[in-house]
Amino acid sequence: MSTFTGQKIANTYKQLLQVNTSNSDLGSTLITIQTGAGNNTPLQLATDKVNINGTFQLGGETLTANVSALNNIADLSGITGIVVGDSGSLSGRTLVGGSPITITNANGTAGNPTISLATTGITSATYGPLSKLNIDTYGRVISVSIATTVSANSFIGGVFNGSSLTVENDTSIGGDVVIQGTTNMKAVSATDVTLNNLTVGTKITAATVTATTIETSILRATKASITDLTADTLSFNNVSVSTLNANIINVASSTNLPDNVTLNFGDDNDLVIQHNGTHSVIKEQGTGDLFIQSNRIQLTNTGSFSMLTLADGQDAEFPYGVQVSGTVSATSFVGPTITSINGTIDTNINAITSINTVVADLSSTMATSIDNTNGAALAFAIALG
Repeated sequence: MSTFTGQKIANTYKQLLQVNTSNSDLGSTLITIQTGAGNNTPLQLATDKVNINGTFQLGGETLTANVSALNNIADLSGITGIVVGDSGSLSGRTLVGGSPITITNANGTAGNPTISLATTGITSATYGPLSKLNIDTYGRVISVSIATTVSANSFIGGVFNGSSLTVENDTSIGGDVVIQGTTNMKAVSATDVTLNNLTVGTKITAATVTATTIETSILRATKASITDLTADTLSFNNVSVSTLNANIINVASSTNLPDNVTLNFGDDNDLVIQHNGTHSVIKEQGTGDLFIQSNRIQLTNTGSFSMLTLADGQDAEFPYGVQVSGTVSATSFVGPTITSINGTIDTNINAITSINTVVADLSSTMATSIDNTNGAALAFAIALG
């Protein structure tokens, strides 16, 4: 604080503030406070008011609000809770929560209000894949269940992993399909199918099928490479199979087997059919007999001309005749005529049970010519022994 002790007025008057009242008392009219040198300050005084024409600061901070703004500030002394303004009027408010939201210290008088969301009883965890979430009207998950069956118009994704897959309608797959376990399908339509174990209820239609095991009622493929195949019906254009087991095999046109390929029938390969490049062989090498069964059997040449006909209840027919070189032994000969005998005939007299046929033939021969008579007599003599 300045001290004026021992100072002359001429040396101190500039340190004093003055009110120019013309040496009269200060009244209700505002008068500007001046320095001792006569310079005006922003401060004006009256007996009942104070006015500041310049910048007003508190604690070094400039007050930027104008008088109108300050006048619009309502009295907060009687307000409790959170203060809100409405066209210049201030009021105290208390937060109110509805289910499932609860609020602690809702008016904020004891501290900050705390807002909580009621839990649903679902444990915080990661659920999936293919989970079913039940959402309430507040957006909360109230229950979670794992779907055992998934039904959708389409599945779009990078990778699909599952223990089993059942497809009822047509399925189109652009990339590779890798199936580790057993797959049940009604139909498969693909350019290339690679399966380890496939069980299909109805049919498989594919350009290429490669599998370790396939069980299906119908299999249609342009090319099939299968280790073990069990099927009711097979329809192939080009087949290369090392082992084939099936109840019925239907071949639409033809099946070509190269030379020295053997068709084996029976558990011990009892019946063998083979072409060795020169000859065709049908061999029964088991313990039983080879049966060729039909009511009518025909042996023809390559021109379909009958060489032998065997019909049920009829004699064998040899259109080209029978030529025997060697010995013929039989209990009896049944036929109309023996036309030529070029060798010696040995007759067992004990085997002749009736002489009627021999005599009838002899009479007929003798009636024709004397030459035939001599021959017939010779034959009769032989017959008598």
